[in-house]
Amino acid sequence: MIKPPDYLIYESAFRGNILPVTSLCNVSCMFCSHRHNPPGIQIYKTGPRSLEEVAQTLQFISPEDKIVIGESVTRIVEGEPFTHPLIRQILLMIREHFPGTRIQITTNGTLIDAETADFLAGLGDVELYLSLNSSNPAVRRRLMNDSMAEQAVGSARCLADAGVPFHGSIVAMPHIIGWEDLGETVCCLAEYGSETIRVFLPGFTKNTPENLKFKPEMHEELAAYIASVRARAAVPVTVEPPVIKNLEAVVTGIISGSPADKAGLLRDDILLSVDGTRCFSRVHAFNRIREGGPVKVEIQRNGHTFGADIKKKQGQASGIVMDYDIAPETAAAVESMAARHKRLKLMCSVLGEAVLGMALEKSPQRGVIDIIPVDNLFFGGSIAAAGLLTVADFVAAAQSVRIDSGRDVLIVPAVAFDVRGKDLTGRSCLELEEKIGAKVEIL
Repeated sequence: MIKPPDYLIYESAFRGNILPVTSLCNVSCMFCSHRHNPPGIQIYKTGPRSLEEVAQTLQFISPEDKIVIGESVTRIVEGEPFTHPLIRQILLMIREHFPGTRIQITTNGTLIDAETADFLAGLGDVELYLSLNSSNPAVRRRLMNDSMAEQAVGSARCLADAGVPFHGSIVAMPHIIGWEDLGETVCCLAEYGSETIRVFLPGFTKNTPENLKFKPEMHEELAAYIASVRARAAVPVTVEPPVIKNLEAVVTGIISGSPADKAGLLRDDILLSVDGTRCFSRVHAFNRIREGGPVKVEIQRNGHTFGADIKKKQGQASGIVMDYDIAPETAAAVESMAARHKRLKLMCSVLGEAVLGMALEKSPQRGVIDIIPVDNLFFGGSIAAAGLLTVADFVAAAQSVRIDSGRDVLIVPAVAFDVRGKDLTGRSCLELEEKIGAKVEIL
């Protein structure tokens, strides 16, 4: 176990309001994102952190945003929070310091029984993200090597009985266990009152055993299957990453009892404008509604257009669930760079290529912007997220196209680098200009 440097702990708190407590996990998932990493990646693990260490990190936590436990935005491996022997003391300490702040905990559910659920309910304003993956104990044991699969499957009922709000998540493995279990698990989570359900496309690297790999078409097949399941589940169900065909602000789902639900919004509504401002994308519409107080939205439904008033407080969640596409600020930043330079080579992930193309399609600067999708050669396999690209990947992509060092400026995504400008292998973004022979900027 390589202990993370302090700056990563504080970066987690500052960037994501994330409180790292432990990297230890009590299951061994066949789809775990850390199992088949190639050598050379710089990731860190921490054992159960002391109360003193956690208290010190709380100084970097904002009371204005929910406090997140069990997730990661840095190279610290996330673990199962409830394996920490002092997790209750930690949660009580958080509540003492932040009496009015929501606490979000991601858990695999193995250690959630009725008594634990009651404890969480007593803390007040706690929500869980439950990584169930299968509602069938035998299947869960197979997928996750979980010796406590029965209790984990029962955790959703315990949370529901205690009145603790939760969201379900499932890593889709239909190529291993078939499609039926996926549909049954979605419906099971919906039956127990999960507010939303996220279905994740698994990823595999070049080091993953062949029996765990899947064909490229599975992403589209998964999106189509979940679209059919939504009719059976009375809660919003999303696929991550989403399959984006356009930038229309289509509603994926509405949380029951939410302001949007009370306003009459429905799944598949298209939001045309928010308070009179035309919606550029799903992200644009979602953020405009989230940041505002009461808002008026213009909706298109079944070919008809009408208005609706969403009555909510400033910053209150509306209950609208939408797929993630692109923020208008990202497109505006690219256009601004294009206006300052003669020609841009815009490097992006394979997943981001189509969305960037749609966002910039009508831009007056489009003629000087070349969008270059970057294959992830370091991880290989199906890995396609921008945050997992390395310096070597950007160099290889640049060498595959014609670069005019006097005219071209290469734009690379900032998400691939940490606060020190280092990629996952420890190489600096400063190497790019030297290796590529052209000016490089980070977006």
